[in-house]
Amino acid sequence: PTENVLPANTIAVGGVVLRNGDYLASNASAAVRTKPSGGYAYWNNGVLTLHNYRYSGAGYIYQGVGAKCGSVIYAENGFTLRLEGTNTLTNTKAGSDGITRESNANVTINGGGTLQINADYGIYTTWSGNLILNNVKLKIQADGFGIRSDMDITATDSRLEIVCNDTGIVCYTLTLIDTTVVCHTPGYGLVTQGGQVYPNANVQVLYPRGGKIQPLTSVGGVTRW
Repeated sequence: PTENVLPANTIAVGGVVLRNGDYLASNASAAVRTKPSGGYAYWNNGVLTLHNYRYSGAGYIYQGVGAKCGSVIYAENGFTLRLEGTNTLTNTKAGSDGITRESNANVTINGGGTLQINADYGIYTTWSGNLILNNVKLKIQADGFGIRSDMDITATDSRLEIVCNDTGIVCYTLTLIDTTVVCHTPGYGLVTQGGQVYPNANVQVLYPRGGKIQPLTSVGGVTRW
């Protein structure tokens, strides 16, 4: 938990708190009520749409465990992230995230678009909510882990490409349906405690980056690949 309390029905994007009906142009420092002509983020009734949106900076600063952290997208409730076109989130603050959700509700990412995240940690969803990916292309470049969820991750009709210096994906149960995952990492590609389900999926974990494929191992009920 953090010391931050966002106003109800809001979300922080690029360091700006958005309320229902707000637009935020790429790299802008203030929200507007009319659609920008270029790339933008739009928040409405629990759905955040990224339309060719680009951001580079420290993001929204929140109180993490023992340190101030930054996240390009920060939420204290569940939400849906809809991707349109090609979107890029870059967090320039050390030890910070691309997307952070701190609540017991789910995060769903869909829309058919592409999202590139460049940050020390890619996506982090805490507490008991799940992470659901449907028809998206995610590319994550991280110094730490790529995606971490305290609960389950389900990906359908998606492609996840993660280049990181730590574990690619960490969660309780990982379900991949018609999905491709490629992890380039010197550590583990996947770590799950509740198991893995791969209906018609393609998973490659390359170690070191671009090298041999790691074997699947299980230690103390935790599966590592």
